[in-house]
Amino acid sequence: MAKRDRINMDRGAWIGRRPIVSALGPLSSGERLRIWARRNGMGLDRLARAYGVSVNRMSAWMTGSRTDDCPEVVLTENLAVWEACYLARKRKGLSEKRLAEVMGISHVMLRRLERGKGDVQALVDWWSYHGWPTGGEG
Repeated sequence: MAKRDRINMDRGAWIGRRPIVSALGPLSSGERLRIWARRNGMGLDRLARAYGVSVNRMSAWMTGSRTDDCPEVVLTENLAVWEACYLARKRKGLSEKRLAEVMGISHVMLRRLERGKGDVQALVDWWSYHGWPTGGEG
C-alpha cells in the first residue's frame, strides 16, 4: 500500500482520499443495528429485550436473514476504521479465529483491533489487498 493510501485516523474511516464506507458500499439495516449495538455495549440478549423481541428475531435482523420488520437505526457518527473492518469480516462470513489465522495473528489481537484498540493499519492493508466486500442492502 502506498504511503498516500495509509489510513488517516483523525479524519475518520478513510483510505487516502476515499472513505472506507465507499469501499464497503451502503450498510444494510442489520449492519447499522449491529454497529449501534457495539457502540452502546449492548449484547444480543440485552438488545432483544430493549426492542421487545426474541433473541432469534434480533439475530435474524442483525445477520440480514430477516429484513421485513427490522428497525431503522441512524448512526450519528461516521463509521470508524475498525468498524468497517469488522463489517468486512462479517460480510465475508469469516470467524475471528479464521481471519486471525489467515493474517497470522491471534484471535484475541484481531478482536482488539476490531474494537479500535491498537494499530488497525494491518487490518486495512489486508482488506485493501484482498478486496473490501460490498453487499449491504441499504
